[in-house]
Amino acid sequence: MRTSSPIGLLLDVDAPVASTETRTVPEGIIDVLVRLARRGVPVGFNTGRSTDFLLHNLIAPLRDAGLPDDAPFHAICEKGAVWFPFSAVPPGDLPDVTVDGTAPDWLRTDPDMAIDADTRDAIWALNDERAGDLQFTDRTKLAMVSLEKTVGADQTEYERVRDDVAAGVEDLLAERGLAEEVR
Repeated sequence: MRTSSPIGLLLDVDAPVASTETRTVPEGIIDVLVRLARRGVPVGFNTGRSTDFLLHNLIAPLRDAGLPDDAPFHAICEKGAVWFPFSAVPPGDLPDVTVDGTAPDWLRTDPDMAIDADTRDAIWALNDERAGDLQFTDRTKLAMVSLEKTVGADQTEYERVRDDVAAGVEDLLAERGLAEEVR
């Protein structure tokens, strides 16, 4: 029988848990997290990452390593706009959660924090036009827009397109009255 833990952890996912280069979680961290779960230590994973990322890059390997079904683990994704307890995720194959799909009933979102679909699509199009394969749009985000370096992309070329896309996004947001002019 588990007792209440005298501690709890709130962890960012990028860097403390998942590699920022490979976006994978090392086996040693998986093992420690499973041990914490078995001891009843509550852990919140507070991240800008998507539900889909946590399902496939964190929860799947944790389950494979023996994560208890009732682990007191919670995900706070997309800077607080999306959240769920790990225990609410049904056993078996993990779903793909994307902006174009239907969100599962165990997933909670705050629609007031979500960017509107028209602006999101305009940012995606701008990135596709200017960045090519160097920077991708994370289409698994339900509330926010995320543009990221493609794993393995040349750093110098990536920085060039990243800055160009960022300037374009700033202009687009200013045109829509969603941000103050920053330049």
